[in-house]
Amino acid sequence: YRAVPNDDKITAINSGDFVTMSKRYADLHALSGYGPRGTDAGKILKTKAKVNEIYWDGNDVNEFGYFPSAKR
Repeated sequence: YRAVPNDDKITAINSGDFVTMSKRYADLHALSGYGPRGTDAGKILKTKAKVNEIYWDGNDVNEFGYFPSAKR
């Protein structure tokens, strides 16, 4: 899942984006923080990912990097 601004042009999660495996965590991030004043709600994008496409830097257990072209 990824929270993004509520913009019709944003339709996909890109390589290198931060993602979460928790729908609730994404929902919380989408509640506000967008728009000129930072008070607009966003939307949630969802995709299926393989285990080797998700990387965790050991910082926040809810935040991962998404790298769909990654090879191990």
